[in-house]
Amino acid sequence: MGRLILFTRPMSLCLILVAAMTCALGVRAAAEDALAERCRALQQQPQQAIVECESAFAQLAGDASVEQALEMLFRRSDAELAMGDYAAAQASLERAAALPGALDVWKGRYRLQRRSAILAYRRGQFAEALSAFRESLDLAVIHGDVESEGQSWNDLGNALRRIGSYREALQAYLASLQRKRSMGDSELGPLMTNLGDLYRDLDDPDSARNYYLQAIELHQAQGRSLRVAHVNEALATLALDTRDYERARQQLNLAAAVFLAEGARPDQLRVAARRARLELDLDQRDAARQLIAEGQSLAQSLAIPVSADLSIESARLELLDGAPERARQLLVAALAHAVEGSPEHAALLALQARALRELGRTDEAYTQLLLFQQVDARLRTAEHDERLQLLRVRFEVAEKDRSLAALAAKASMASLALRQRTLQIWLLAALALLGMSLLGFLTYRSRERQRIAAARRESQLQTEADHFRAAAAALEADVGRVQALLDQSESALLALDASATIVAANNRAALILGGAVPALSGRRLDEFLDADSVARLSHALERIDECDARLDLSFQLSSGSSSPVFPSRLVAHQDVDGTLVLVQLDVGAQNAPDTSEPTRSEPIAVVVDGTSDQEHADGFRRELVELMLAALAAWQQSMRSDAIELAQKSRIWRVAIDDGRVRVRAMERYLSLAKIPRQPRWREVLRTAYFVLAEAPLDAESRADLRRRCEAIQAWVRRRAVV
Repeated sequence: MGRLILFTRPMSLCLILVAAMTCALGVRAAAEDALAERCRALQQQPQQAIVECESAFAQLAGDASVEQALEMLFRRSDAELAMGDYAAAQASLERAAALPGALDVWKGRYRLQRRSAILAYRRGQFAEALSAFRESLDLAVIHGDVESEGQSWNDLGNALRRIGSYREALQAYLASLQRKRSMGDSELGPLMTNLGDLYRDLDDPDSARNYYLQAIELHQAQGRSLRVAHVNEALATLALDTRDYERARQQLNLAAAVFLAEGARPDQLRVAARRARLELDLDQRDAARQLIAEGQSLAQSLAIPVSADLSIESARLELLDGAPERARQLLVAALAHAVEGSPEHAALLALQARALRELGRTDEAYTQLLLFQQVDARLRTAEHDERLQLLRVRFEVAEKDRSLAALAAKASMASLALRQRTLQIWLLAALALLGMSLLGFLTYRSRERQRIAAARRESQLQTEADHFRAAAAALEADVGRVQALLDQSESALLALDASATIVAANNRAALILGGAVPALSGRRLDEFLDADSVARLSHALERIDECDARLDLSFQLSSGSSSPVFPSRLVAHQDVDGTLVLVQLDVGAQNAPDTSEPTRSEPIAVVVDGTSDQEHADGFRRELVELMLAALAAWQQSMRSDAIELAQKSRIWRVAIDDGRVRVRAMERYLSLAKIPRQPRWREVLRTAYFVLAEAPLDAESRADLRRRCEAIQAWVRRRAVV
C-alpha cells in the first residue's frame, strides 16, 4: 500500500502540471485572439488600428500561426492606406512578404498580390494595378477557388473602369457576379455599388441609381449599416452631379448619421466636405461654415491634415465671404500636404489663382494659373501614359499568345511530318513484302473489298433507317399546332397520345389539374386521377380504340374524396398532323353521373377519308391491312419477337391488360379487313412500317417488299387527297 501511495503522488503532480500548462496556453490563445479581434474592429479608426495591429503582430509573430500574423500586417497596411500613407503601407506588405512561411501557401501569395495591386491602384498606377490583379486572378483560377475568382474579377473591373475601359470593366463585373451567384454568395452589395459607379462614369444616372438601390437593399438584408451609408454617399454624389440638391441632402444626412453612430470618423470627414459643397452650391454659408468646422475638428482629433476636399470648400466659403486672403492662406496650407501632381493638387492651384486674382495680385495669380496648367497637363499626360502602358501590356500578352500558337503549330507540323515518315516506312516495307507475299496481298484485297462493300451496305441501311425515322416523326402530331388549337377553345381540353401521356393542354384544363401548362406536358393523366378514375380512363382508351365514336365518363382528382367529379368526353382526334385522343373536362357540370357508353356523334375536328367511292375506300383499307401484316411478319421473323413487343418498343400502339393477358387490341384491328375501322389510322400503320424498316435487321427481300407496300399506301393517300 505504501508503495502505491509513493507511486501515485508523482502522477498527481504531473497531471496538475499538465492542467496548469494547458490553462496557461488557453489564456494566452484567448489573449491573442482578443488582440487580433481588436485590430479588425478598429479599421474605421486607422491610427489606433495601426497600434493595435502592430501589438497583435508582435504577439503572434513568434508562434506557429503564420496566417494570423500575416492578417495583422495586412490589416495594418489597410489602415495605413486609409490614412494615405502609401510608403508605410508598402513597408507593411514587404514585412508580410519577408515573414517565414508566408508565401508557402498559395492563399498567402494571393492575398499579398491582391493588396499590392490595391496599393498601386490607390497610388494611381493603374497599369501596374491591372497587371497585379490579373496575376492574382490567375492564382485563383489555377487553384479552383471560385470565391477568390469572383473577388479578383471585381478588382479587375475597378481597375479597368478607372482607365476608361468601360466595356471590359462591365464584362469583368459580370464575370464576378456569375461566380458569386454560382457559389451562393450573398455579399453582392459591393459589386452592385461598383456597377453603379460604372454607369455614373458613363453618364447614365438612371442605371447608376438603380444599381445603387439594389446594393442598399442587399446590404440592409444583411444588416450592413455602414455599407448602406457608403452607398447613400455615392447616391448623394450622383445627385450633386445632376444638381438634384434635395435628394443629395437626404442621402448625405442618412450617411452622416450612420457614420456618426458607427464612429467612422474618416467617413465623417469625407461626408462633411460633400455636405459643405452642397450648402455652398445652395449659397447656405452658415450651414457650410458649421460643417467645415466639424470637419476641421475631426481632422484634428484624428491627427491628420485637413483633406483637400474640405480645404477647397473652406476656401470657397472665404471667397464668398469676401475674404480672399484667408482663402489663400487655407490653400497654401492645403498645398503643403497635397500630393504633387494629383487631381486635388490641380484643383487647389486653380482656386488659389482665383484668390490671388481677387486680391489684385495679378502676377502671382498668373503664375499659379500656369502651375495649374502644368499640373493639369501632367495629369493628362500621365493618364495617357497609363493607357499606353495598358496597351503595351495587352500587346505583350497578345504576342505571348501568338508565340504559343506558333509553337503549337510547329509542334503539330512536326507531328504530321513524323506520321508521314512513319507512313513512308510502312509503305516501303509493304512494297518489299509485296513480291514475297502476292497471294496474301490478293487475299487481303479481296477481304478489303468485302469490308468496303459491307460498310457501304451498312451505310445505305443506316441512311434508309434515318430516312424512315424521319418519315415516322413527320407523321407524329405537331404539338405546337395542337396547343394552338386547344388555346382557341373555351372548354377545358387535354390532348393524349397512345400511352395516355399529356401532349398539350389549355389553361382551363391546367387550372383544373392544379398546375401550369408547361408543367403538364409529358406527364401521364393517371397521375392526377384517383384509382377508380384511372381504371375508367384505361377502359375508355381501350374502347375508343375499338369504336369510331366519343366516350362520355367522369373523372375525380386524386386530391381526396372531397375533390369534385368532372364529367369528361374522350374523342379520337385525327387531322393532318396525326392521331390523338382529346379529353374535354366539363367544369360547369361537376359531380354528374358517370357513363362510359359510346355516343355516336361527330368527333371534334375529325378529318375523315372523305371519299364517296366505296370500292376505292375498301381497296385502301385492304392495302393498310396487308402493310400491317407484312410489317408484323417482318418484325417477327427478324427480331424473333411478337406484336406486343413491337407495340411497346415503337410506342405507337396502346398495350392493355385484359383478364390478366397482355393484348394490343388497337393493333389487332388492323390485322383483319373485317375489323379495320371505318376511318383507319393510316398514319399509325405507316409509322409502324417505318419503325420496322428503321430498327429491324431485315433481309433484302423483306425490306424491298415492305418499302413497296409503304409507297403504295403513300400513293393511295396522294390519290385520294387524304393528307
